[in-house]
Amino acid sequence: MLLRNKIKKAKEWPLKNRIGPHHHPNQHTKAEDALIRNMRRRRPHDGLVVFWVRLRLCQYTAIDEYTRLRYLGAFEEQNTFSSAQFLQQLMDAFPFPIRKV
Repeated sequence: MLLRNKIKKAKEWPLKNRIGPHHHPNQHTKAEDALIRNMRRRRPHDGLVVFWVRLRLCQYTAIDEYTRLRYLGAFEEQNTFSSAQFLQQLMDAFPFPIRKV
């Protein structure tokens, strides 16, 4: 029918820039890995985002990239003990193993 009406077929875009589906959590394509590396180089604390609130609480936020599951923790101090405690609570709360932080 396209040939009879002299209509050209629409141009298809190349597949090299498309991001395919993930087969398992935290699986990334090369382009996504490069993007994550560049983001962490510019802002190294984006993995565990730390916010200071008026109440002088430190909020830790962890977001799973595959399921978008979120976990929040608030602590009075920002130190290594609080970070380790948050990570332990995070591992207990998530229903699957954590591979990268």
